[in-house]
Amino acid sequence: KAIPLVLSFFLAVGGLFFFIWQQNYNAVMSALYLEIVCICLLRMNVYYVRNQLEEKASLRTVRIMKLLALIGGIIFSFKAIGDIVLALTKKQDFRWEYDGYYASAIPAFLGAFWSFILFFDCKKFESTYVQPVYLPNM
Repeated sequence: KAIPLVLSFFLAVGGLFFFIWQQNYNAVMSALYLEIVCICLLRMNVYYVRNQLEEKASLRTVRIMKLLALIGGIIFSFKAIGDIVLALTKKQDFRWEYDGYYASAIPAFLGAFWSFILFFDCKKFESTYVQPVYLPNM
């Protein structure tokens, strides 16, 4: 999982500057979001592998990240589908510059994919925290 994640991160960084250069500002937001999600997912997995997750991040942080990953994944899924629909309705060819909707859908799909991976990983990370057990008084 680490190699595709690092590749996605570097593609997002390169894509961010490339889309700004090509003036495709619709894709800039998706590339920036993809970069942020890749950083968060990589960081959380490194902490998990080193058994430092409980020291570096609280349970509340993991739950907030899980919620934000779910919301971001849903939003960017709709954005990617919307970009494809806009490209089809405007009968647009694949192009990188200006309003290249097909090019804008690529980082949006990747951002949604990694967001859902982050969501499910955060569910796994939650299980590492010790939950207090409350026993009824007898």
